[in-house]
Amino acid sequence: MPNIVDRFGQLVDDAISKPELARQLLLLGYRAKDVQLLLAPEKELTPARQYAAQIAMDAMIAPLAHPQRAALVNIFMPCELLHAFHLLPMFAEATACYLNGAAAERGFIHYAESAGISPTLCSYHKALLGMGLSGTAGKPLFTACTSIACDANNLTFRRLAQHYGIPHFYLDVPYDHDEYAVAEVSDRLREFAAFLEDATHQKLDEAALQQAVAHSGRTLELLQQAQAAKAGRNLHNDVTSEFYEVFVTHTMLGTPQAEQYARKLLADIEASPMGGGTRLLWAHAVPFYQAPVRERLNFSAENQLITCDMNADTLGCYMDPDKPFESMAARLVNNIFNGSAQHRIQRALELCRMQQIDGVVYFCQWGCKQTMGAAQLFKSALEAEGYPVLLLDGDGCDRANTMDGQTATRLDAFLEMLHSKQEALV
Repeated sequence: MPNIVDRFGQLVDDAISKPELARQLLLLGYRAKDVQLLLAPEKELTPARQYAAQIAMDAMIAPLAHPQRAALVNIFMPCELLHAFHLLPMFAEATACYLNGAAAERGFIHYAESAGISPTLCSYHKALLGMGLSGTAGKPLFTACTSIACDANNLTFRRLAQHYGIPHFYLDVPYDHDEYAVAEVSDRLREFAAFLEDATHQKLDEAALQQAVAHSGRTLELLQQAQAAKAGRNLHNDVTSEFYEVFVTHTMLGTPQAEQYARKLLADIEASPMGGGTRLLWAHAVPFYQAPVRERLNFSAENQLITCDMNADTLGCYMDPDKPFESMAARLVNNIFNGSAQHRIQRALELCRMQQIDGVVYFCQWGCKQTMGAAQLFKSALEAEGYPVLLLDGDGCDRANTMDGQTATRLDAFLEMLHSKQEALV
């Protein structure tokens, strides 16, 4: 029998032909959940994770409630400039996951496919396209995206800009991690600032931008300390919290809320006990809604999810408030998802060594050609260093494209192998 969430999702699906009604239904559901998160947060979550759930929900609600101040962006678009202009970023991965949380993603994915979008496109992007093309997202101020790390960016945001008749900004990031690339991207970010001035009819507040970059710098420094502090500790973690953290490490960088979260997270980790459990690094998107993943990893002392590499993609980046454009550019150019897959492999090895990881789950998200294409390179490199890797196919947001039985079987076999390996070493 359908539960209340499934019934709510069906209500939203039925209302897609009346997009304003669908938007108001989603807002009603998200605001109700927001109240619950504030007044009755999940008790198993640590204080930092409770706070992450609240600020991520607020960041999802705001652009949906105020589309006239919203910007549709990809996850890697530096958003300090948006925060300086008091604009509200909405990105594909968050939109799709929150639709999934409302059991409403399938209707929007179907809408996008019915409008001519290829079924093989990434499900995250199809969900955002469905919301946009149906009118449910409302009309944003503009779209903006980078070339990293997803080919879908070249379709999704241009298509939505054409659909709405709004401006589109594309930031092509050079492949190489060097000073010339940083200089080129710095210039393009200055062009983006001028683009924002035209879109908002406001002048850039340089002090506000410097303040946003200062927030980013302190946030990244605290998060780096938090990642290092995880070594050997028994963490009380869950898969959904790793998704919430993606907000903080990407579009919320530059906000005081992100900095506050990082401070809370470091305190939580430093207060965690030492020892215990099989320690996992998760590479790429976490399918937070899948029962086999949740049942095995949520708040488990035996099978511990230590880190998702998407939340460690810019560790070590120094942010200088006096050089805001150069700082944002350097963070973007040196992101592990930009350029060769070797950058991502090296970051995974750094995390494995630093956090005493026992095994790695490499999630091949449906439609993500870059991740799937690098899978065997990743597996070979990490296993050569002694870190077993499970290549796990799946879909991070589309229930209709998941294989729970196969996921359970493969995860169980991998975890059993890691446990046996640990027992042999004792």
